[in-house]
Amino acid sequence: FNKEHHFSEEEIARPEQAGSHLAIALWNAQQDTELQKRLRESNTLANISLALSETEKIGIENILQLIVTSAKELIPTAQKAVIHLLDYEKQELTPGAVIGYENQVEGKRKMKLGEGVAGQVIATGETINIANIETDEKFIKLGSQLPEFRSLMVAPVKSGDQKLGTISIQSEIPNSFTAKEGELLSALGIQAAIAIADLPVELPPGP
Repeated sequence: FNKEHHFSEEEIARPEQAGSHLAIALWNAQQDTELQKRLRESNTLANISLALSETEKIGIENILQLIVTSAKELIPTAQKAVIHLLDYEKQELTPGAVIGYENQVEGKRKMKLGEGVAGQVIATGETINIANIETDEKFIKLGSQLPEFRSLMVAPVKSGDQKLGTISIQSEIPNSFTAKEGELLSALGIQAAIAIADLPVELPPGP
């Protein structure tokens, strides 16, 4: 109103009702979005399981690539994803599959066992979510310069007590990854472990 107006109880009630209807509509939209997201995750995990049943035909390298591609697609804020395989003999983590790296040298960089967040994940067997590498004490800077990413989440790839490697995602945006996305990354780590367990390599028992 462009002039003084006294709102009646009925006039006040109408926007309140409209607000309630809007809240319900928004809630339903959020539920539908979440349902669609969970459906995509379930379908993706099912497709990976199907691929695992045809490992000899598809090849382990292609399955690992499918897993990192799935991680990047299912977690919208993930800009890069990599699976590192644990080489017991050389005591290092070697990239087995990568996605999102423009610089292939960076994407294929090896890490000494025990280095950085991946080393902590190997040691503890637990997923670690670094919201901001600039402020989180769990992130150990290996050089004089910080990397380009700000958020980092790393999940173990293991079969029982056998430690096989890690799967990780990165983002240039701080606070990118949620606890639910951590559960999804862990599930993808399990799928990777199933694939890697088929590798014809004799590994020593995990510590």
